[in-house]
Amino acid sequence: MYFPTGLAVSPGGGVLYVANSNFDLQYDGGTLQAYDLGRLRNVAKEVADTFTAPCETVRYGTALRFVRFGASCAAPAPVFWRNARTIGAFATDLQVSPFGFLGQGIPSRRLFMPVRGNASITWVDVPDDGAGAPAEQTFGLRCGSASEVTGITSRGGTCDDGHQAGRNPDELGNSRKITLPGEPFGMAFSEDGESLVVTHQTVEQTSLLSTGYIKGQSTGPIAAPYLDFILDGVVNGGIGVTAIPHDAQAFPGPGSGTPPRPAFLQSSRLAPELTLLRNYPDGRVSADTSSLLRPFLVKETTFPVNANANGTDSRGVLIDPTPRIVCKAAVKPANPSAKPPRTAADVANDIALCARTPARLFLANRSPASLVIGEVGEETTFVDGNYDADKVRVFESIPLSAGPSKLYLAPIVDRDGALALRLFIVCFDAATIFVYDPELRVIENVIRTELGPFAMAFDPFNLQDAALHAKVADRTFDGVTQHTFRYGYVADFTNSVVQVIDLDNGRPGTTTFERILMSLGEPTQPKGTN
Repeated sequence: MYFPTGLAVSPGGGVLYVANSNFDLQYDGGTLQAYDLGRLRNVAKEVADTFTAPCETVRYGTALRFVRFGASCAAPAPVFWRNARTIGAFATDLQVSPFGFLGQGIPSRRLFMPVRGNASITWVDVPDDGAGAPAEQTFGLRCGSASEVTGITSRGGTCDDGHQAGRNPDELGNSRKITLPGEPFGMAFSEDGESLVVTHQTVEQTSLLSTGYIKGQSTGPIAAPYLDFILDGVVNGGIGVTAIPHDAQAFPGPGSGTPPRPAFLQSSRLAPELTLLRNYPDGRVSADTSSLLRPFLVKETTFPVNANANGTDSRGVLIDPTPRIVCKAAVKPANPSAKPPRTAADVANDIALCARTPARLFLANRSPASLVIGEVGEETTFVDGNYDADKVRVFESIPLSAGPSKLYLAPIVDRDGALALRLFIVCFDAATIFVYDPELRVIENVIRTELGPFAMAFDPFNLQDAALHAKVADRTFDGVTQHTFRYGYVADFTNSVVQVIDLDNGRPGTTTFERILMSLGEPTQPKGTN
């Protein structure tokens, strides 16, 4: 590992993907690596069961030092490493496509990485271990290199130019003949998985790409991603972006409207506002005009970030739709014998009202360092037929330590062995991760990490299960049985390691809950430093 900036876990939980940025250009490129997550989890369990004091960082004077409680705390990376590809320098993120497809005849997913060094969205097809991909191909990384090896402990070559969307104006599907602007940074999938919106740090532009996936056509091969459109006129300093969840049940019938077009919220480092972006198809299709269906983005409006002293320099932005899930689960069924009778129409009306429950909004803000809280969607009745699914309101600010950057919504395992949702707030400058309980609206814990925590990933989970506090199932990897959901993973940029956090509080006598458990690799300062 070398300056890791992106983490992702395969849908089946067998692979940990790591994107390394090669930030100081010591090597000929960055890398995408695949690690054996099943084996890593088993070692993590052994560490948790063996040590009463977990690995953690502590402060000596003005410097942070890594404390090890046994050899397993710093397990060498080659123990778990299985495959790698070379990519461009300065990758900033790593995400797995939300839907699967058939690639080279096997169930597959697609990894996407914004790469600043060559201004591209680099993409790699990988086996979907959650949908029956062959075990011998679990660690495959397919990106057109000369050595498309899929076996264990194999290294391929460099991802080719055909897997760097946005660089070539003649790429298939790029009907506008455009190239990706510089400094791509954040990205978000549309809810249907067909589009990808990408922010840019230093220009007043936002890009729209096709992922190659077409909703409902996941049974066959999909096309290569390509750049669709570049929106001008957005505020400079684009960083975070997220899709706004639209619940179709919020629009139940005539007079209540239809779900709006896909929309996104984008944050900025330079302005105290969130920008609402809307994705439209090209509607100018007739006998005498172009028949090309070329999607585009529109900047519809901005919403002020005014819940703290300044509001500028916003980074990660995240929307939590689970209040709608909880509300729907509590709706009582129809009961004709009740007094008064409860009809199917009553149930449908209650479900629709739940679907209009505002989603929670979270924003990592640095001026001052704080978590900004708000909501998305206007809570209304059906009296006037009006409902704004994209209305944004912020109303609260919670102080944090320096450098809030990214936000992640994932569960922990509570004392009863059930999932409980938490917000993880990564503070890069302070080397801390805040754990926030969105139901109790309190900071639950502060986890200290290695220097420069940049990204996180988690064992696979279902958001509905987390919202409804479902019990956690067990799974066996290599003869070791433990909870299917148990760990979080942190990419520490400065010292080039991935650290493992124990998120299971359901074990009797646990001492490692919400603490750093072990490191994947040896913490190493950048080359040329003392």
